This record gives sequence, C-alpha cells and structure tokens, in this order.
Amino acid sequence: MRKAVLGVLVCVLLFALILSGCNSGSSTPTTTTKPAGTTPASTSVTTTSSPATSATQTPSLQTFAPTTSATSTSSTSADYPIPLIPNVQRGGTMIFHHNASISFISAPADGSQLTQRIARFVFEPLLICDVKENLQPWLANSWSISPDGKAVTLKLRKGVKFSDGTDFNAEAVKFNLELDLKNNINGAAVLKSIVSYDIPDPYTITLNLSAPQATLLLYLAQGTIGLMASPTAQQKPTTPETITQIHMVGTGPFLYDSWQRDNYVQFKANPNYWQKGKPYLDTVRWNFIADMTSNILAFKSGQANVVLTLDPVDAVALKKDGYNVWLSPLAMVHWVCPDGANPDSPFSKLEVRQALDTLLIRVN
Repeated sequence: MRKAVLGVLVCVLLFALILSGCNSGSSTPTTTTKPAGTTPASTSVTTTSSPATSATQTPSLQTFAPTTSATSTSSTSADYPIPLIPNVQRGGTMIFHHNASISFISAPADGSQLTQRIARFVFEPLLICDVKENLQPWLANSWSISPDGKAVTLKLRKGVKFSDGTDFNAEAVKFNLELDLKNNINGAAVLKSIVSYDIPDPYTITLNLSAPQATLLLYLAQGTIGLMASPTAQQKPTTPETITQIHMVGTGPFLYDSWQRDNYVQFKANPNYWQKGKPYLDTVRWNFIADMTSNILAFKSGQANVVLTLDPVDAVALKKDGYNVWLSPLAMVHWVCPDGANPDSPFSKLEVRQALDTLLIRVN
C-alpha cells in the first residue's frame, strides 16, 4: 500500500527548493488542513529554478495525499527544511506525478536534466535553507567566513559515506566543486571566485576567494553545485547506456533503482543511510504524464500521492474540495524592479541603484 511520508524528502521539496535551487525569498509556507473526520490531501506551491536561471518564474503547485497506517514515527521540522506531517508512516511507496519528462539523468556534474526535486533523493547538499530561508547545516556541520570575506571554511559531518562506500570528506567536496566548474553546470559561475582550497584535516575545507562572494553559501545550499556525488563513481568509465546507474551515487536516503526515458524514475531506500532509522519509505517513484488533467484525476483517485506544477486555478479548486494547500518559500528572486520614482524608496537614490547594478554584474 502506498504511504505518503514527507520525512524522507530531505529538502527535495525545497524548491526551492529545488527548490532547489535555493535561493533567497521571503514567502512563508502555509498549510490548510481538511476538517477533522475527512481524509486529507495537500497542495503545495513551489518554485523550482536553480540560481543559474535568469528568467522570471511562475510558481508551480504540488499536492500530496497521506494515507493512514498503524505504524508511524514522529518527525519534526527541525530535521528537514520543509514543514512535515507529524506521525509519518514507515514503509510503502510514494508516487509523484509530474508533467515534465526527463530524457537524461545522472550525477549533477554530468550536466544532466535531473531536477533538484528528484536529485535530492540521492544527492545531498552541503547546507540547506529552512522555511525562513536561513542557512542550516547538512553535510557541513558549520561554516565560518574570514573578516575580509575572502575565505569560507566548512566543517564537515564525520562518519558519512557515499552509498558505494566512499568516504564523504574534504577531498570529496573539493573534487565535486572542481568538477562542477570544469563541466560548467548550472550555477558553477559562482565557483570561479575560488582561487584555491586548503584542507588542514579530512573534515575541514577552506575555500579561498579572489574577492568576497556574498551568494556562495546560498548556492551551496540551494544550487546544484552544492550536491555531493561519489568521486569514486564519477571517475568510472561509462557509456550512454550505463552512465545513470554508475554515476548516480550519493549520500542521500535513497538509491537509484530504475528509470525509463520520459516515463518514470524510481528510487529505493538506502539501508546504510547516515541518519539512523531513515528513510521511512521503501520506494519513491516519479511518473511523467504530460496532461495535467490526467495527473489531477490520478491524484484524486489515489493513484498518486503528489502532483506537481499545477495551475493556480486547479489548486484553488482542490482547496475548495477540502484538500490542504502548502505554499513554499520563493526559490529565487530573479528580477528586482526598483521603485525609483517613489521618494520614500531606497531606490530613489542613484547611489543605491548603482550599488545594486554593481552587485548583479559581479554575481553574473
């Protein structure tokens, strides 16, 4: 029996995510619950772009429909960067329906079209953002910045291994960041400011910058470049037919299981996940169905636990039917429209507009 468990999503639904794509925003997620005595379902609004995207974004919607179970485990939002349903259930399969197909998936550095929603089941980030868009530890326990802003030091979590047995450590972080920059994946431009790495011990790495980079940590939390893949796996030779299976090796709660081009992707629980007792699910499956009407009907009939990228009008209709609605934080602010004509606005000052323009040029 399929069971909807949000505790395992790790920040998959940070779409910021996304995702994520984490990225700065000011929205606060809201959840509307169906009245007592009814079977709840949820609808979420989320933005999925990565920091490298520079176009305006339209929020997308997703829904999840939890089922009841006799076996459950409490979970708190302190564990994950998204609001969680209490008393999460163990076992079963969670099914997502999405109207965007995937023609190629692999490790982030392969430049795949694997979205962050899906990637974060397998690949975990160095940092995350909570629901208030504050940076929080994940694979990195802590971080510090030198007084001049030109050195960022990460203290890494000990005892974590990639699912192929490779140690997660400072050398693995260096390998991933260098490979991301070499392959010029989305968001890698921010890594150009790193001129060297210092590794004083296996679980400490310092990123030495040519100039202060205000968005670096945010990109490591919300961007694809912060997702860690096994260096051992990424150095193995592959063919177009084997690259997905060989390279999709992370530290996350799930392992790659199978996929069919433009049809589905399926993951299975990682029995050696570093967070003991997790994940709660046995399997996660993403089905790709282009027609949104079919997706909604499948969700309402119980064939799917989550539906993504709904139009706002469909979300409103689902809410009227008694489904819960969850609004995620903004994944990224891509455009700033200064109100220079308003004398009370900071942007009425030429110096402020010039400073913003300089910052955007540096970031891009």
